[in-house]
Amino acid sequence: MDDMNFRTEDTVNKETQAQPEAVAKKPSKIIQILKFAIIPLAVFFAWLVINYVVQFLFSFFVSIGVAVSNPGLAPSKLESMALDYIYSNISLMYLIISVVFIGIFLLVQKLSRFSRHVGLEYKKPATPVVVTSLLIGTFVGVIANIGLELMSSWLPKSWVEGNQESVSAFDGGNEIIMLLAVVVCAPIVEELLFRGFIYNALKKVFNIIPKVSTNKSRVISMVSAAVLTSALFGIYHGNILQALYTGVLSLFMVWVYEMSGSIFTSILVHCAFNFAGMPTYLLQNSLGAIPSLILCGILALVTVVFTYRICRIKAA
Repeated sequence: MDDMNFRTEDTVNKETQAQPEAVAKKPSKIIQILKFAIIPLAVFFAWLVINYVVQFLFSFFVSIGVAVSNPGLAPSKLESMALDYIYSNISLMYLIISVVFIGIFLLVQKLSRFSRHVGLEYKKPATPVVVTSLLIGTFVGVIANIGLELMSSWLPKSWVEGNQESVSAFDGGNEIIMLLAVVVCAPIVEELLFRGFIYNALKKVFNIIPKVSTNKSRVISMVSAAVLTSALFGIYHGNILQALYTGVLSLFMVWVYEMSGSIFTSILVHCAFNFAGMPTYLLQNSLGAIPSLILCGILALVTVVFTYRICRIKAA
């Protein structure tokens, strides 16, 4: 009997000692927030470092090439020629930066699968959603292009000039390189950074804050993360006018990402938006500005509803 009491007391003591250890192992909210914040910060920092390194090397080799090709020229002339080449080939430089970043990202992802910690989804979207994502991006792009053109006379001149300067920075150089940089690489990089890492991390952070996670709190965390991500995405573009319309575009891309559960759909929306200059030109020439704006507004609404129905049916 004494032996039984000894065992019972010993078991109780062990359980009592184990409870504080279990509580101690549970990370605090601050630790959880830091865990979710560090990954997007690290990815964004890597993007900035790759930017600076590639820009430095690109400028360095261009300067050497200009100096070797033009011996005897004054240093001021050589510097002017090198700067002219760099500014007229920003799309090439951006393409190199993007390829390096995507390559490093894929290598690190293959080795560690670190993106799973923020819940980044790579699953293949359904074919109808692929099509509707491209259509949403195209229609919203046409609306943005025509809307900006019609409102340009009412907006502050500095806003319009800042937007034009930002957009036209990629106009120089080879057209194929420009298309690859603007229509393919920029959407992939920006979607990975913003809708992929930043949005997902913010959504998890906002969902940690409430004491009890409910459906309502999850919706609030999703909306809060979408709004903050879109604001950051707008600021990232560096001028007021572009910040406004890219911020709105970001909300569309977050919605498509949430509906489909795949980052590929938001990339497709972004690709189509950046390529919308051609459809805008064709529609305006055939229908005119206002009819094109109305038509694309209706088609965008129909496509969004259709995408929602497809995704809900598939989820069910």
